[in-house]
Amino acid sequence: HFDLAGYEDHFDVFAKHAHRWSPRSVRLAHDWRHEAASLAALPLWGGLEELHVGSLHDDTLHRAPLSFRPELAAASRLSALTMRADDLVALWDRASLPALVELNVWVLDEAQARALASRRELASIRTLRVAFRCAHDGRSSFEPTLGNVIPESDAAARTFFERARLDALRDLTLVGRSCGYWTREGPGPDTMSALIASGALAALRRLRLERLPLGDEGLAALLRALPTSLRDLELVDVYAKNATAEALVAQPVTAKLEQLNLSANRIRSGGFAALAGVPFVALREIDLSGAACQPYYFSTGTQPLRDDGFAAWTRSSAMSTLRVLGVSGARLTDESLLALAACDAPVLEELRFAHNQATSRGTSALARALHAWRSLRTVSLRDCRLDDDAVAALTELRSAPRLRSLDVSYNAIGAAGARHLASWPMLQHVRALDLHDEVLDELSSTKRALRPLGRRATALEEADRVRVLEREDPERMDEQQQSDAEELADAEFTPAEDQARRVGEQSEHGADERERARPGTARHERNQKRERGDERAPLSGRAGLDQRAHDVDAACDEQDPRRIGGGRDRRPDIGRRRRRERRGRPDRARGRCDLDGVPVRIDVAARRTTEAPIDTSDASTVRHRGQSGIPRCLRHRESAR
Repeated sequence: HFDLAGYEDHFDVFAKHAHRWSPRSVRLAHDWRHEAASLAALPLWGGLEELHVGSLHDDTLHRAPLSFRPELAAASRLSALTMRADDLVALWDRASLPALVELNVWVLDEAQARALASRRELASIRTLRVAFRCAHDGRSSFEPTLGNVIPESDAAARTFFERARLDALRDLTLVGRSCGYWTREGPGPDTMSALIASGALAALRRLRLERLPLGDEGLAALLRALPTSLRDLELVDVYAKNATAEALVAQPVTAKLEQLNLSANRIRSGGFAALAGVPFVALREIDLSGAACQPYYFSTGTQPLRDDGFAAWTRSSAMSTLRVLGVSGARLTDESLLALAACDAPVLEELRFAHNQATSRGTSALARALHAWRSLRTVSLRDCRLDDDAVAALTELRSAPRLRSLDVSYNAIGAAGARHLASWPMLQHVRALDLHDEVLDELSSTKRALRPLGRRATALEEADRVRVLEREDPERMDEQQQSDAEELADAEFTPAEDQARRVGEQSEHGADERERARPGTARHERNQKRERGDERAPLSGRAGLDQRAHDVDAACDEQDPRRIGGGRDRRPDIGRRRRRERRGRPDRARGRCDLDGVPVRIDVAARRTTEAPIDTSDASTVRHRGQSGIPRCLRHRESAR
């Protein structure tokens, strides 16, 4: 799999070695800056099975999607494709794509919609996702509103559904565009009428409508036309209200759904309570969350489910088959956690309770509900205002055999809460623990709290001989200090020069200190011991700080020769390379952590997150603010303070 998004600057190197590879999947950014023809001419596309030029969720307001037409084989094995409609038509003219069953397409005007709809190849497509981006309005509001219906996109969508033959279609997705905080734009209710009249809904098993200005009126006729074969229904950010929930209650197909997603809408507790009364027989996943939000900014996505609406769902028959429950950003409190603890959900595997409000009362009730933890594998309590008491109540839980992921990021957990988590026996089985943006008080307290998480964590807990301020900001250093740091970071030394420089620094600073140390003082006695060859007596002043930093590095080398969690590497071939890698990132430190061979990821770096998947073949990464990776001059100045 080649993901070339973001690697445009290295295209020349990539093109030089492209003949060596035969990828199965390639992804490009929709705003690729290089010449598309040069990329299309590369010998990469013979055995390709998937090609994605951007994503239908990309914002094309300022730049249209990339026009890309690769040189495919006469009978290509492509099975999944994302590209513009005009490029797809040209591709079909040059090569047959008999294996193509999944199509994600941008339609930029009505002519493209007409040309695409006339292709006979559409009759074999099973999964179709379309984004009609024919024009932009741009008007937005600072309060919830329906959005902007784009007439050009509406006309193109009607033309497409009136002409296209979609005989094998089983999965249909229509994607609009977000516009500001509360607004969405794209095709409107007339497109739904054309979709119903086309007959494309007859054999659908999955329907997803996202970011479209439809509202209750635009959805009413569509819900009445839903086929009995439908199993997954997703109405995401379409400005649905209680009328849509009530219309769903009246449809016979609703009881047969396996997945129901009504997130990012404006449905209130009364509508959700009515929907909870449907006799679901096979519902596996339901999402009643608000829109995704960033905790630092104004939250625009809360959906007013509230405690009474959630309590109605905990009494629903759907809880007996439910595996995934999403209620993030739904204005819930401890009362909802109490209701969840009292209900019976025998197969519930994932609970998304983020962006709500909870205290120790709610987490304590949840911890006492042992039956709820028999099957839970993933729990998200992100941005729930949890404090140390709430975390302590949660860690009262003594049996969670299947728990593998816990997210308590963006809360107010301090060192006491970290100690409760670190001593919690359930963490022995957890593979992902997210503490992103927690306070955790002082660095030393955090490291002591995290020490039980693994034997190698001790390499991160060297004695306070070299102290580092946790919240030090290099930008606040004076000009001379910043100059010293940059000069040291830019210096390149051979191993011999590096050793000579260190000896020279110690001698120079040691001489200065000896001049200032009067006979009879403790400093004078320490320097005399050093001159007599006593290796355990450190030098004073800057030379002593340098020596103590050297001792810490040596201790880290002895404990972990690979130098993942310690200070500077003394090996010539690795030390210089890692110093170059750390340049410009003075606050980056990494360590490793084992829990009886089970890899665990812990993220406690302030205002950072780790999006990469966990590599289960290796021990996990422990990220925190520590001394490792910080230039020596900064460590010295911190020690002096």
